[in-house]
Amino acid sequence: MRVLALALLGALLMPAAATEARRVPPGFLGVMMDGPVFDSPAVDARRELRLAARTGVGSIRVGVYWDLAQPYPPGTQAPPGYVDVDGVPTSFARVDAMMTAATQANLRVLPVVLRPPTWARAAPTDKWSPPRADAYPRYAGFLHALAQRYPQILEWQVWNEPSAPYFWTIQPGLRAYAALLKQAATAIRTANPRAQVILAGLSDRSWTALAALYRLGVRRSFDAVALNPFTSKIKDVIGVLERNRRVMAANGDARKPLLVTETTWPSAWGQVKTPYGYEETESGQAVKLRRAMLAYARQRRRLRIAQVFWYTWMSGDSNPDYPFDWSGLRRFDGARVSSKPALGAFRRVAHRLER
Repeated sequence: MRVLALALLGALLMPAAATEARRVPPGFLGVMMDGPVFDSPAVDARRELRLAARTGVGSIRVGVYWDLAQPYPPGTQAPPGYVDVDGVPTSFARVDAMMTAATQANLRVLPVVLRPPTWARAAPTDKWSPPRADAYPRYAGFLHALAQRYPQILEWQVWNEPSAPYFWTIQPGLRAYAALLKQAATAIRTANPRAQVILAGLSDRSWTALAALYRLGVRRSFDAVALNPFTSKIKDVIGVLERNRRVMAANGDARKPLLVTETTWPSAWGQVKTPYGYEETESGQAVKLRRAMLAYARQRRRLRIAQVFWYTWMSGDSNPDYPFDWSGLRRFDGARVSSKPALGAFRRVAHRLER
């Protein structure tokens, strides 16, 4: 009894600083796993995913590119290595490799499915064009096939940043995205009733885009809101989440979870021609990462944050025109991979929160 009493007394007297960042559930801390990890033969993807798991990463967000899986138009005879999916030659080889590596590393996967093949693009020469309206059923069919093939994946994200011109180059894009989302959600849920449909990551004035999507009638077509809040101050990132929470509450979705599908401070200070305004040095990046992850953990219950993904695990750190090319915890220079201070910061904060 004396031991129990002392333990209870110790818990009551524990400093606030030691209890402010409470434990997080498995899979809460994640990273985007894109770029050279799966695209360069010089990078051992399985080794990187095992390292990520040891670092404390519980989830990875991966790009599933429609154009790589279905490059041939409907009606084409399936070449070797392809299977027929509703008349469209389809290769699952790249996605199979990602899913196998993630399973072996015991990592939860959030696929974001985007980038139409040439035959489905509204702007045929633009890689990041949105799909044509008459190709929406083909996108939905691809998602249906994915959800059936990988029943262990219980979250599917439908596109990324439709209100911004990078991933949806024909703007304004929200009305078209809403139509796409409705078909995609039906396809995913038909294939796997347990699967959750994740809204595309919304950036910039995300709360305005979210309100517009509600007006377009998509409330029943997603199970969680996703945000990509990029700003220089951590308190402003939390402010972005709060603004979106108010929009969700006003539309009857107070209980739906939030996912932060991209959060970052690239180590591009002094390295790029046109800064975005939230670049850091490598040491500053590590500091921001630690503080941000602790802030997300503190706000997890209040804001119903389900997962947070750092953008990104590995980057090239070489493009002077694109600050996000300096976002990685690891760096690939074309020949070798090295770690940045942010990797150690992630490891320390993950072990603290997941203890």
